Amino acid sequence: MSPSDGPQVDGPLAAYHERVASETLSPDSAQERAAARLDALWRELNAQPPQRGLLGRLFGGKQATPRGLYLWGPVGRGKTMLMDLFFDAATEPKKRRVHFAAFMLEVHGRLHVLRGEGHGDAVDMLAKEIAGDEDPVLPLLDVTVERNAFGRQLDSFEAELVVPLLGDHPVHAVFIRAPVIERVGPGVDVMASLDDGRIVAVRERNIIATAFHPELAGETRFHRLVATMAAEHDDPGEGSGRRPHPTRRARNAS
Repeated sequence: MSPSDGPQVDGPLAAYHERVASETLSPDSAQERAAARLDALWRELNAQPPQRGLLGRLFGGKQATPRGLYLWGPVGRGKTMLMDLFFDAATEPKKRRVHFAAFMLEVHGRLHVLRGEGHGDAVDMLAKEIAGDEDPVLPLLDVTVERNAFGRQLDSFEAELVVPLLGDHPVHAVFIRAPVIERVGPGVDVMASLDDGRIVAVRERNIIATAFHPELAGETRFHRLVATMAAEHDDPGEGSGRRPHPTRRARNAS
């Protein structure tokens, strides 16, 4: 459905401008920029073609999906107000507004159920494709995974892995009912493989997933890498000024 079909629906940017014109809101350049980004996302979603049937999904090629938007800022900067403008303008009938804390409780509850069903590893849960026509859980990684590729829990084993990104010292990996990565997409970096070539650790953009449990052997380098990746995201700042990134400030002071 496009904005021109059916009743005319104004986007979040127009709604923001209306509130400023009526003096419900005071002009704010940061809020206006955020409203413009939300408006662009709103238009991308409205331009999406209707959902295809089974044959269309099988033979029609991959359909691009708009990327979401994350708003960051201190309390009182208008994030909730802007999200309300976006939600009210959204034409999707199945839309849902949920607080992040409640959403994460749902995610952890779902993960608890999945672990009870035999899903135990991050790469297992994040893969876009699972061998055997199983439905993906959180399809964030462009990989294909075979679940329980090494056998039952009695077949668990340990191995020393070379992970160049983490330095020269090998990683002691514990594999428990572990999956194996059969295919990686063009944007996925292979971080580690077994001696026989089977892939067991990958990275795509800001996501890292392993087929083993580094924490069981006291291995913290994967976790430190994730923390470093998060720290490298610069603070976008708000309003007319930019605040220094706290991690970088502490790093420069040391």
